[in-house]
Amino acid sequence: MKIEMTPSIEDYLETIYRLDKGNGVRSIDVSKAMCVSKPSVNRAIKTLIGHNYVTQIPYQDIFLTDKGRKIAQELNMRYSILKGFLIHILGVDADRAEIEANYMEHGMSNDTIEKIGDLIREYSMRESEERVKEAQSEAIEKGITKIE
Repeated sequence: MKIEMTPSIEDYLETIYRLDKGNGVRSIDVSKAMCVSKPSVNRAIKTLIGHNYVTQIPYQDIFLTDKGRKIAQELNMRYSILKGFLIHILGVDADRAEIEANYMEHGMSNDTIEKIGDLIREYSMRESEERVKEAQSEAIEKGITKIE
């Protein structure tokens, strides 16, 4: 299910999720991680609070709610699948893949991203099978018929 929120708010939620080590996240850390001003963070936090995605006592740390954590995990999974696809299937370098996966995740349906995930798994299985076959062929060429 695609969450109906702006890409910007999704990015704030994901950033808080990635920074969270279980004891809250400071606004300044979100600001630095996203390269945005502290007032921009404060506006986004108000929106996230309004949707019950985070809580914050004024001038203290930001905490994800259960609802916010669940959505952030889903968003993070979407991003990870797309980044993996770009790197491992298409051969895009990691820095570029991070940027492009972020753009892609905001415009694709969950169904499409799930299919990309299936494609990655299928590709990985075939790649593993090919490596096993190559190892078996090398062993036969070297006269190794039994591994002890």
